[in-house]
Amino acid sequence: MAFCPSCGSKLDDGTKFCPSCGAAQAADTYNTNTTGNTDANQTQGINITDTTSSYDKADIEKNKVLCAVSYISILFFLPLVACPESRFGKFHANQALILLIASLIIGTAGGIVTQVWWVLPFIPDFIKHVTGSLLSFIFWAAPAAGMIFGIVSAAQGKARELPLIGKFNLINK
Repeated sequence: MAFCPSCGSKLDDGTKFCPSCGAAQAADTYNTNTTGNTDANQTQGINITDTTSSYDKADIEKNKVLCAVSYISILFFLPLVACPESRFGKFHANQALILLIASLIIGTAGGIVTQVWWVLPFIPDFIKHVTGSLLSFIFWAAPAAGMIFGIVSAAQGKARELPLIGKFNLINK
């Protein structure tokens, strides 16, 4: 039994287009495991696309550790330098670069919001301390969660797009 990677609907084997969403299906449509899950995961309303089946298994095994390391801040370029022909490496370098850019944007926005919060004269200092700490944690936790997601996915040999921001393509695969 196969499933549509776009919407997760059940498909008959050999189906070229999903009857539910109309998405074109690859020759090797997503297979289920024993629990009935597909490579396209729906997690609490966030669609996480897993394209692992479209990558060469030898490429994945050879480069998954390097791809996991690429999620550590500015090291996104490592797969591009160490394994420039690897499609799996380019996928994770792209995801790591998107995460780095998002982290910079979130960090800048967090710094601005925190500074503005501290100069508001009508908010008592004890509230500023509690809420300022909470805001700082939120602005730090979102990129950290993305980094952990990317590292785990790459180390497992999976090509899962980052939630919310993973659809962007900055590096040609």
